[in-house]
Amino acid sequence: MLSHLLSSGKKSYDLPSIAFEFVAKALPDKLDKGDANKIGKAFIEIVDALKAQMKNTENSEYVEKWFEFLVDRFKSRGLTPYEVVSNFLDIPLARVLSRMEKRGVTLRRDRLIEIDKLLSKETVIVTERIYEEIGHEFNVNSPKQLADVLFTELSLPVSGRKRSTREEILNELKSLHPVIELVLRYREVTKIHSTYVKPLMAIESEGEGFVVHTDFKMTGSSSGRFSSINPNMQNIPARGEFASKIRSVFVPRKGFKIVGADYSQIEFRVMADISLDSALVEDFIKGKDIHMSTAARVMGKPEGEITKDERNLGKTINFAILFGQTKYGLSRLAGISGELAQQYIEEYFKTYSGVGNYINRAKEIALKYGYAQSMFGRTRHIAGLSSRNRNMLNAAIREAVNMPIQGGEADIMRLAMVEIDEMIQKKYRDRAYMLLQIHDELIFEVKEELVEEFSEKVKDIMKNVVKLNVPLEVNVSSGSNMSELK
Repeated sequence: MLSHLLSSGKKSYDLPSIAFEFVAKALPDKLDKGDANKIGKAFIEIVDALKAQMKNTENSEYVEKWFEFLVDRFKSRGLTPYEVVSNFLDIPLARVLSRMEKRGVTLRRDRLIEIDKLLSKETVIVTERIYEEIGHEFNVNSPKQLADVLFTELSLPVSGRKRSTREEILNELKSLHPVIELVLRYREVTKIHSTYVKPLMAIESEGEGFVVHTDFKMTGSSSGRFSSINPNMQNIPARGEFASKIRSVFVPRKGFKIVGADYSQIEFRVMADISLDSALVEDFIKGKDIHMSTAARVMGKPEGEITKDERNLGKTINFAILFGQTKYGLSRLAGISGELAQQYIEEYFKTYSGVGNYINRAKEIALKYGYAQSMFGRTRHIAGLSSRNRNMLNAAIREAVNMPIQGGEADIMRLAMVEIDEMIQKKYRDRAYMLLQIHDELIFEVKEELVEEFSEKVKDIMKNVVKLNVPLEVNVSSGSNMSELK
């Protein structure tokens, strides 16, 4: 965990990999008792090497401020800030995740079977309609065969030199032939089926029914967010035609309710805290709809005149800026001309100059040191920052600008989970359980008679776990399954 804290972009954090990287020791991939002495010596050397790296890591003022907050929070003045994060945040969090994995979340097998049948039937129907449009059968899952059908048989225009069948390319071609919509539909249905339904169908019954025990990975992403496998519960769809059906499968045990607590627009709140942009900070303090505010400002219209479609465009612009999109990226995402996209980007930075200043500072720091950091010091070294290839360099810069924001979200969530777990162990043991963490959302299982009381306490912890320059907002809801959470 300490290795991930100091270098969060590596693919593997097993002991042999860390030993080889930090102390040039080649440990066997499969360790046994006979290697105990060798492992012990390597472990001591690794810790010494990591401590040396802590001292040599240059931290921004923003990170130093939050380090001081953590030292005060955990009353740990004898330790380095990185040791505080490891000892009082990451290690306790490992215990929290272990409890979550052990408890698991129960399934309604009958509902899952219904969805399985529905998706199987829909796949057959869409496949047959695709064959009817083309006039013969082919493997829709094969990019080569699909490209032959679209670009050779139908003579649809090719984007650049490549005959790509990626989703973004197909979306650009939708108006040119009805088969494109059918192919996109086929992909949506089969992805939902293979990614969620089939893995859940493979789960065997336990004494209390069908229970999902996912494996959470604390080192699963470079930003500090968790990943999960066997099955992947991080990407359960929140929107779309099948999202509600999939979520309705996850239910509480008898006498319990499902409770969900979701941070509202936390990525933009972290951006406001880092950038101190006056307009963004003011909007959050006043409780405004920031997507509507953005739309009004870039379009030069009063907020009261902004339509739903224009508000959606404002949302697209906000996310485009957050992820470093160029005018071409915004043009594609919003379905507008490159010229209009460039105009909106320029208007955005005129209004939100603090965000522009943050992006420039983040770029300079990343190019100087070769890494970016989250608020609690999680450090991501980005190889592309030294690349001579312009496209690779620009992509690396976008990652470096975004990492402190996504990493900040992850840091706040980690601390909130530790504090909520402390409360559960002290006051609600065996009566409330943390089940899942899905990006900005926590899912709990709570005794029916305690739902209101527990929800208020969770909301209070999540809102006040850190004090940003803008308020944190949390939406809490409950229901008899996950689809009923709002």
